[in-house]
Amino acid sequence: MINYNRLGYEIKRDLTTFSEKISKGLTIPKSKFVTQMIYGILAGNKVHLSEIARSLNETIRLKKTIWRLSRNLSAFEE
Repeated sequence: MINYNRLGYEIKRDLTTFSEKISKGLTIPKSKFVTQMIYGILAGNKVHLSEIARSLNETIRLKKTIWRLSRNLSAFEE
């Protein structure tokens, strides 16, 4: 029998480990942004900011999440 909670935890842990490797040398907010973008793309299966924001399932309004992702994406130069 498959334990989906454990599987989800392991996938998220692997994603975090991968994200830490590729964002080595970045500031903590930029590293967190990279992790959220990768997770959002994988969970939503789309690269639209609105779909990424929906897949993050945050408690704040969707519009604010999209605005934050857009702002961080436009400032990301690495």
